[in-house]
Amino acid sequence: MNNLIKAELYKLKHDRSFWAITLTIILIGILAPSEMLIRGTSGEMKGIDVVIAFVNQNELVMKYAPCILAGFFISGDYSTGVMKNLISGGNKRMEIVLAKLSVFTIGAIIISILFPLVLWLVSTVFFGSGSHLFPNMSVVESIVPMIGLLALYGAAFASFMTLIGLIFTDSGKTISFLFVFTFGLEVAFSIFSKNSPIIQTIYDHSIIKLIKDIPAAILEQTELFTMIIVPILTFVVCAIGCCIVFSRKEIK
Repeated sequence: MNNLIKAELYKLKHDRSFWAITLTIILIGILAPSEMLIRGTSGEMKGIDVVIAFVNQNELVMKYAPCILAGFFISGDYSTGVMKNLISGGNKRMEIVLAKLSVFTIGAIIISILFPLVLWLVSTVFFGSGSHLFPNMSVVESIVPMIGLLALYGAAFASFMTLIGLIFTDSGKTISFLFVFTFGLEVAFSIFSKNSPIIQTIYDHSIIKLIKDIPAAILEQTELFTMIIVPILTFVVCAIGCCIVFSRKEIK
């Protein structure tokens, strides 16, 4: 198991798609406050205020950037013969899938928290530390729990994307399906939840909906139990699904 995890970490470290995504996120995190500074649109906002203002845009990063990584990091191993070699090498399927899930989750978490971290660091340098809008709120009360929740939801999305990546054996199909499914599911929820209390309840307790409520949950200190337990349960369910799917998957 340790050797499998080390191999997956090495692969993640040298994955071009992961570094392309990472560098793009860092660049956006630097450019966003830089534009505010140049145009003078920040007003009296400080570092924490800028992060709160932009954190909802990080939702798009968390939903779609790992889709690309999943296609190459998970599904790509089928076409390159890595999956077949791992199994023929005597490794247990359970260990293979858990190693891939663990390392891919690490990559997804990095992608999920990188933008707000870079944004906060740059904004603090440009506009000062603390918060003007919420003067009594410290970094420990705002940025730390926000990063923690983003990491949890990044892990939850990663587990689902790993499951889809294990089902498909082609990088293109995985990426396309994840993009369409993620966008389509949210549209479907928004349409059908208006006329169905059951669908509305499911939507309100899904990671797709709750990820939007992270700023409010931090600022108002409400529904934190739900905000924490839903991504954990999602991760566990999808992880079990990954093990079941891969155990029955025919590897060619």
